[in-house]
Amino acid sequence: MENIVGKLRETFKEEAYELLSELEAALLDLEKAPDDQELISRVFRAMHTIKGSGSTCEFSDIASFTHELETVLDSVRKGKLSVTKELIDLTLSARDQIKAMLDVYYCGASADESRTHQVITSIKKLVALAGEKSDTAPAPASSHGKDNPSKSPSSKCMTYRIRFRPARKIFTRGINPLFLLNDLRRLGSCIVVAQTEAIPYLEDFDPGACYTYWDVILTTCQGINAIHDVFIFVQDDSELTIDVIDREGSLDDEATYKKLR
Repeated sequence: MENIVGKLRETFKEEAYELLSELEAALLDLEKAPDDQELISRVFRAMHTIKGSGSTCEFSDIASFTHELETVLDSVRKGKLSVTKELIDLTLSARDQIKAMLDVYYCGASADESRTHQVITSIKKLVALAGEKSDTAPAPASSHGKDNPSKSPSSKCMTYRIRFRPARKIFTRGINPLFLLNDLRRLGSCIVVAQTEAIPYLEDFDPGACYTYWDVILTTCQGINAIHDVFIFVQDDSELTIDVIDREGSLDDEATYKKLR
């Protein structure tokens, strides 16, 4: 296992520093165009990839740190928090701290842990501010006593059947499919079934390949876009199907069993 993690870390090394360069460039562009949704997505994708790959490579401190910042960026994507100079400066500081933390692993440098705590404290203040604004925001006005048609569909709970068949070489990208499945579990009630019939006999087994795929029954109120976000970095080279199988947001055990088979 140690050898595998070592190989993953070496594979991730070049990508990590490239992602930090991409993050810095996107943030500087975003400072000039704070309402540009594509730039916001670029920033989020870079941070999300660093977090996921950091977890796979067992850089737990980096994964935990980037998770805090990802929460803020998710609030920006959902319109709960505006892009301000404070946010840009904070994210740039976080980017520098992530680089310092990577340098510990790859260059034998030392990182200022107190700086990590300072940035996290500032991040949590922004998250709290986003929550306060969300709680105090007026509810959308209804028309003639009916629900506002602009109301987000994500407020309705639905049940989805998801099939996720990752690319055979997904591990070489520093991605662990189990972390993606854990992200799905955070969206709501989740049943995960591993399909293992493609695993070959030992003589044909490649320890660096992923032979398993998964069927998932997920009930969530977050909407289908939240599901796509989980797989945003693997869906181009993986098989992913998402079907709505229940619009009431609940399934009994027998129905779930039948739909999984």
